[in-house]
Amino acid sequence: MLYLHWAAQHRRLLLSTVIQVAEQLINPFGEDDDDFETNRLIDRNFQVSMMAVDEMYSDLPIIEKDRYWNDSNPRAPYTASTVFVLQKPSFQGSAFDMT
Repeated sequence: MLYLHWAAQHRRLLLSTVIQVAEQLINPFGEDDDDFETNRLIDRNFQVSMMAVDEMYSDLPIIEKDRYWNDSNPRAPYTASTVFVLQKPSFQGSAFDMT
């Protein structure tokens, strides 16, 4: 009987933890008045994507050769002021170089 009670408590704790994680995934920026509504942004993005697929599929531009036509691995052109972003490792946190 004691084992069954422990299992039920464990299940309740696990379920409440999963629910809290799901709430954070639904709205990761919180419920403050200063925050923006992520669901509205996602819905708008989905609406524009569906419009592009449904209504504009026949309005394709004419295919023209550009300077990247024969490149198998083209790289996007970067300006001199943003080329350092490619050299900086992206896995380091914002507090990595604090002294």
